[in-house]
Amino acid sequence: MDTVVAIITASLSSVGFGIVFNLRGKLLFMTSIGGFVCWCSYLLVQFLLVEESIFIPCLVATIVGIAYTDIISRRFKTPMMVLFLPVLVPLFPGGSLYYTFYYFCQSDWPMTFSYAAKTFISVFAIAMGVTAIKLGKDTVKTIKHKSAAKKA
Repeated sequence: MDTVVAIITASLSSVGFGIVFNLRGKLLFMTSIGGFVCWCSYLLVQFLLVEESIFIPCLVATIVGIAYTDIISRRFKTPMMVLFLPVLVPLFPGGSLYYTFYYFCQSDWPMTFSYAAKTFISVFAIAMGVTAIKLGKDTVKTIKHKSAAKKA
C-alpha cells in the first residue's frame, strides 16, 4: 500500500511542478506519466538490488526519466528543459535534506553526516544520469555528423 501511495504522490508532485512551469493539457498529463515512470523505475531497481543502495536506483531512474523527457519533448515540440525538471522531481532527496538540517540544528553530528551523505549520493547520481544522457546524445550527434560529412 505504501508503494502505491508513493507512486501516486510522485505523479502528483510532477503535476505540481508542471503547473509551476506553466504546462497545460497533454503536456501536464505526460509530465504526470513521466513522474510515474521515473519513480517506478527507481522502485524497481531498488527492489532488484541485493544491497541497499541509493546511487544505482537514482542513476537508472534519472536516465529513464531523461530518456522519457527527450521522447516527449520531441513528440510535442516542446523544450526539453520545461519537461525535464517536473519529471525528475520525485527523485530529489527532500526527506534526507530535511533530516540533514534537522539534525544539524539539534547538533546531532553523526546523524547530520549520515543524512548529508545520503543527500549527496542522491544528488550525485542524478547529476551523473544527466551527464550520461547528455554525453550519449552528443556522441551520437557527432557520429551522425561525421558520417554525413564522409558521404558528401
